[in-house]
Amino acid sequence: MEIVQKYALWVLKILAALAFLGAGSMKLIGNPDMVAVFEAVGLGQWFRYLTGVIEVGGAILLFVPGLQLFGASILAITMVGAVSAHL
Repeated sequence: MEIVQKYALWVLKILAALAFLGAGSMKLIGNPDMVAVFEAVGLGQWFRYLTGVIEVGGAILLFVPGLQLFGASILAITMVGAVSAHL
């Protein structure tokens, strides 16, 4: 059972990292949809870049031993902020 948990954790980390790498990359390259979303939020485009860097950096940190909890924490905090902004 322990081996199943180990691989399940890896699968979840990979899926989360791919999602955040994709979302962060779209923000950093200036995808028109992302530009529009951040324009509507009203915090400026600098916040789009900051969010993109946090998402890409957090996704990478999910695979750095000793920094995985930090990476997961900043991604969780970012998602709380995103949900709040959309509500």
